[in-house]
Amino acid sequence: MIIPKDKYYTLEEYYQLEYQFEELRIEYLNGNIRSMARGTIQHAMISGNIFVALSNKLKNTQCQPFNSDAHLAIDELKCILHPDVFVVCNGIEISDFDKHGIKNASVVIEVLSEGTELYDRTEKFQKYKKLTSFKEYILIHQKQICIETFVRHSEKLWEINSSRDIEESLYIATLDLNIPINDIYTGLAFDSD
Repeated sequence: MIIPKDKYYTLEEYYQLEYQFEELRIEYLNGNIRSMARGTIQHAMISGNIFVALSNKLKNTQCQPFNSDAHLAIDELKCILHPDVFVVCNGIEISDFDKHGIKNASVVIEVLSEGTELYDRTEKFQKYKKLTSFKEYILIHQKQICIETFVRHSEKLWEINSSRDIEESLYIATLDLNIPINDIYTGLAFDSD
């Protein structure tokens, strides 16, 4: 199903489209929409693995992970995004403009695909930066072992790290926890070049 993009959508029309076309993830930006097809098997495995790892590590803490079913709302932009995984700490704050949206993500995780990598690295990252709660952005490659982290130290200063070793751990500074990279890529095989 192709959804017309050259039309202004109200928030109510967006909600209707979102529930009508469950096979698509639909993002909303101030009346415009962007439809994104569901990911690959590898994408689903990595997203599931990182979500489960975070759920286990964050039990009995003030932080809660969410998967891409949840709305992440950016009130300033009147924008609704669906990150692969995001984490909220110290209680959920509901969006002022999106009754289904959470507006206080601390950590956002995207599993990169060929069709979304440029968008995730540029436009989407810029949108996330509008959230005052946003402290860390993690990009996970699905076709190779590579995880990039961007940690906010100030409005304009981000520390960038990358991990390519299956034996290392992903350190999530904002949450002060480690997740073995092997756990994130469990069930996937890569060509050794």
